[in-house]
Amino acid sequence: MTPLLLVALALSPFGETADGDAGAHLLRYQFAPGESLRHEITTAVTIDSLMQGNAQIVRNGGTTVQRIDVLPLPADAKPGTAGVLRVTSEKVKLSAQFNLEPPTGYDSESTEPVADGYQAVDAVAKAPLGELTVSELGEVTHAKSLLPGMEDLDAEKATDAYRDLYPHMPVEPVTVGETWTEMLTVRVQEGQLLKPWKLRRLSTLTKVEDGIATITVKVTPLPPPVDPAFQEQLAMKCPAGLMEFDIAKGRILSLRADVDAEIIGFRGPGGLLKLKSTHVQRLIESGPTSELRVSRTAAASVR
Repeated sequence: MTPLLLVALALSPFGETADGDAGAHLLRYQFAPGESLRHEITTAVTIDSLMQGNAQIVRNGGTTVQRIDVLPLPADAKPGTAGVLRVTSEKVKLSAQFNLEPPTGYDSESTEPVADGYQAVDAVAKAPLGELTVSELGEVTHAKSLLPGMEDLDAEKATDAYRDLYPHMPVEPVTVGETWTEMLTVRVQEGQLLKPWKLRRLSTLTKVEDGIATITVKVTPLPPPVDPAFQEQLAMKCPAGLMEFDIAKGRILSLRADVDAEIIGFRGPGGLLKLKSTHVQRLIESGPTSELRVSRTAAASVR
């Protein structure tokens, strides 16, 4: 976004008023070429199941640090393109436990041999993952893989694969309390076939304070599934959470998504499945790419 356009937005009737909450707010992603952003992402998943009298519990978790380098926009960039982003995995720390068995884990900073099952993670733990083209509204319009053997994604596949990376913003300015809706399509397994299912993502601007917008997000399947087999497949695709967004800089400061689902009749009569997951992302550092690549802030945050 050019400085002239930023000035125009600041002087428009949609700019913030003195109290920071009143008026309408134009929410747009912005990325400055030559800048990098470092994010810490923490996840925790618990799968508690009862099937044919057998109880199992699986716990997975981890903390990763990813760096996003903003590349120069190509000359043929489409209007409304916010940036071309190169995503690099810097640090990965994972753990998994099945029932009461000893947990297994992986730490990209460790010098110990890689445990079985984590070889694929180790291969990409400190590597560039891909380059994404992102619009001002948050749509990933193209994804170029930087991993060997992985193909590029067209606009439709890229948007589907990365639809949760940058929650979509409303086309028009919004006031506190206003909502906007995005319809998504996912695929669920029905026998040997894949069946499309609609999801509605409802976002609400709940607060604006000191230039930071708080947005709640809830994803709901339409229609709500009755069959436990579909409930199982859709549960993890329908989180609820909130995002803190810096309006002036056009960037996510923090993002949280939670799933808490209970599925009765899981894989047969008497079956029960409880799913709980938490995904937390926070911006821990930003600045010129050359400086951020040598920063040690992320190293301290993971240990």
